[in-house]
Amino acid sequence: MTSFSTEILEIVNNENGFVFYKLLIDDICHFDIFVEKLKNLPRDLKSLDSIYAYMDMFSKTLLPRSKFRSIKNVERKDIFEFKKDNIRVYVILQQPSVYVVAGGFKKDQKRDIGKLVKQIRNFNT
Repeated sequence: MTSFSTEILEIVNNENGFVFYKLLIDDICHFDIFVEKLKNLPRDLKSLDSIYAYMDMFSKTLLPRSKFRSIKNVERKDIFEFKKDNIRVYVILQQPSVYVVAGGFKKDQKRDIGKLVKQIRNFNT
């Protein structure tokens, strides 16, 4: 049985009432693993910094689709992605909580979403 836990995503300071958490699946934070992969990729790190800024200003009036969009064609309707250039950050939006699940690259998007859907199938708050 998959276990889930959360930690506050401290780098995000949302002032619009949303709280951002990192979602750990079986004690593993897939988002942290992704961020670690970006350590030697300055261009992608800059894109990730922009995504953190999107998270800081995130509100009920959603960001444009070019920055934040719903993931279509999956059974859950609460899966979204923040995006900037080549970088994607996948989240579960259950207002006022936003659970950051994983990150990925645009070229791997289809595979990443399939994997994400399987991993969070039993996640509920």
